[in-house]
Amino acid sequence: MSADAGRFFQRYNRTIALAYGALLLAVAAFFAWQLQDTLRQELALVRGQVDRHHQFLEFLLRSAADQVETLRMAAGRPAASEAPARRSCPMPSTRLAQAGLREQGPGFDRDALQDRDAGANLVGEGSLGGRSAHFYCDLQAALALDSHLAAMAFHLPQAARVRFLSGQRFQLVAPWRPARELPFAGDLYDDPVWRLGQPAANPERLKYWVPVHFGGADAGLLATVAAPVFDRDRFMGVMAIDLSLDQLQRINAGFGHALGKIAVIDDSGKVLAHPGLYADPLAVRVPAGLRQLFEPDAIDSMDALLALPEGELVQRGGWTLLRRSFRAAPWQLVWAAPQEQLWRKLLAERAGTMGAVLLALAAIMLVTYAITRREFVGPAARLVEHLVAQARLAPRPIPRVPAAWRPWFEAITQAFRRSLELNALRAELDIAARLQQVHPSAPLAGRPALRALRHHHGGT
Repeated sequence: MSADAGRFFQRYNRTIALAYGALLLAVAAFFAWQLQDTLRQELALVRGQVDRHHQFLEFLLRSAADQVETLRMAAGRPAASEAPARRSCPMPSTRLAQAGLREQGPGFDRDALQDRDAGANLVGEGSLGGRSAHFYCDLQAALALDSHLAAMAFHLPQAARVRFLSGQRFQLVAPWRPARELPFAGDLYDDPVWRLGQPAANPERLKYWVPVHFGGADAGLLATVAAPVFDRDRFMGVMAIDLSLDQLQRINAGFGHALGKIAVIDDSGKVLAHPGLYADPLAVRVPAGLRQLFEPDAIDSMDALLALPEGELVQRGGWTLLRRSFRAAPWQLVWAAPQEQLWRKLLAERAGTMGAVLLALAAIMLVTYAITRREFVGPAARLVEHLVAQARLAPRPIPRVPAAWRPWFEAITQAFRRSLELNALRAELDIAARLQQVHPSAPLAGRPALRALRHHHGGT
């Protein structure tokens, strides 16, 4: 191959490489855009699932708060009530017995209740007789809750228990359990459930959520919503519903998307539900914190969590986060997934197809390049070389080329051969003409050159 042909092929290879490289880059850029678009669609799907999950949990929490409100309205009387300020609440011994109440040791209980599925147990200290009018009024109010508590098993099956802690030194607990499992102790009035309901701590008489606490081996961790109960302006006690985190965990585990994990977090930064942290919620005594859930560079405090925009996907510390707050409780619903996990899922779904397309495209390019070079560009370059060699009067043998190109080479070879013969004949004719000028009597017709020239032009 000549130097000119070599430079030609270098330029050709460079041009083809640039064109093919640009095409591959364009395809790769299209695939990258497609991955980004797929990621956006996946995250939009996640957001929809989080919204639905949030609505369901919001409904559950709202139901618990509404049930507390219903129970406290049934037990107490609002300040604007038109009923007389003073009321009489007689409780003869026969009625006490009918309610299943009995004195036992230093206190009293309701272990004698016949239909235990239709009522709650009630335990307290002191005697049932000789108590104040407020005691009997509050006792009647507590006993009147039986019908509401029976219906609540259907309205709020997630409730672990319901309590009415009275200022008259007794408590009502549903569902019914033996009094020996419900010892009445003075430390009940040191519990946050009681303290946060006091008029001094809650002058607006609002419902409130108590920090998560351990409710025993059979109940596990409990989240309590409570409300103070008043008889007009007199503080009667606190109504409380304990939600089991075991039930909350089961509900939370039903989140309908495989990517990431979703957690319920209270206002103190305690993790109430998370698929990966609580394999056996009933065995947990202390709830996990944020540091057990997130990397420090993602979320390291409750302030950092609350700083996340509501309902928006955020990239932080290698994580994709989405926060939704609840209205019925001071809790947060947080979905979190490592960005690496998102990309792994997308690549697992698309990398095979994209890789196959790129490989197929590269193979097509290579085959096209090889065929083009062998069948078109290479023979054309050799044809030009052959033409140049013939023009320089340095003829070469016809190289190996595809059969379709061989007639071109033969035609060029034949044309240059005839051109050379014609030039030679013309040269002889010139010589003969000069000799004729020198020897006018010499016949021209007998000269070979003249005869050949005439034969070439078809003369006689």
